[in-house]
Amino acid sequence: MANDTVPAAGVMEAEAPHHRALEIEPGLRVEMPRFIFHPLLMTLERFGLLVRGILYALVGVIAVAAMIGASESVDLQGSLKLVLTNGFRVPIAIFAAAGLFGYSLWGVVRAVADPLERGGNWHGIISRVGFLWSAVAYGGLGLFAIQFAIGAVSGGADRGGSLPFGVNKVFGAQLTSWVLPVFGGVVLITGIGQFMDAWFAPFRNDFLPQEKSPRLWSLWVLAGRIGLLGRGVAFTLIGILMVLGGINGDLHYDYGLTRVFAVLLGLPAGAIGLVVVAIGFVALGLHSATSPPVLRMKPGLDPPVRRRTSKEA
Repeated sequence: MANDTVPAAGVMEAEAPHHRALEIEPGLRVEMPRFIFHPLLMTLERFGLLVRGILYALVGVIAVAAMIGASESVDLQGSLKLVLTNGFRVPIAIFAAAGLFGYSLWGVVRAVADPLERGGNWHGIISRVGFLWSAVAYGGLGLFAIQFAIGAVSGGADRGGSLPFGVNKVFGAQLTSWVLPVFGGVVLITGIGQFMDAWFAPFRNDFLPQEKSPRLWSLWVLAGRIGLLGRGVAFTLIGILMVLGGINGDLHYDYGLTRVFAVLLGLPAGAIGLVVVAIGFVALGLHSATSPPVLRMKPGLDPPVRRRTSKEA
């Protein structure tokens, strides 16, 4: 209801300013280095949100094209390859890597400085651990982009494999039988967490105050919900496939979106599931790409609206 919400800025004027600090427990805060919020680093993080959005949207569009037989499905790494497969792939790879490293940095900032104010309760801690995992994953994708550029400069073929710079050779050609199910269980739990986030939408207050554009805020939240729903389906299936692969001895590195799309197309009414995932990825891409101007990237910035309390009524 319109009367249940008020602009955050008007309500929170009298509140004490939020310092750039990490809260360990109530009343105990550790000051964060000022360079974390340097304008240049924040610009790099915003660029990372844009690059991430483009890659996610490409995955969704290509998944639908694969369903109708016009293309082969790809994952995030595959969409990055698609972007880089042209005569300008070296400069594009450099920009893509910069964006991916920027988003990786944003993951570290979200986890440590907590500008989105997830807090220190169990749900907040899980969210912030997820941000760290995101930093690792997108850092690896950035390394893959650099590897792709190095291959282009040296005239060599893509030396990639499934992990950048041949990291998979460190672990051997196959994963041990217990590692894959463990990681599969983690991915499965992550997928379930995506469904929970799609329902509760903890990101709904990540948007800067937009009292003049409540419809824009609502659309942004809706895109996030749809995106998390699609990603939840994908992660859950990846986790299940990894657990089953560990049980059945299929110990390889090819458990990703490409395999999920193939499995979905092989199921009864699997095309519907694929469309849901594809729409979710496009929505997540739009959500990410449109975030830079409006995302709360510093601690203490007001959320869009706040529920009116009984004392304020």
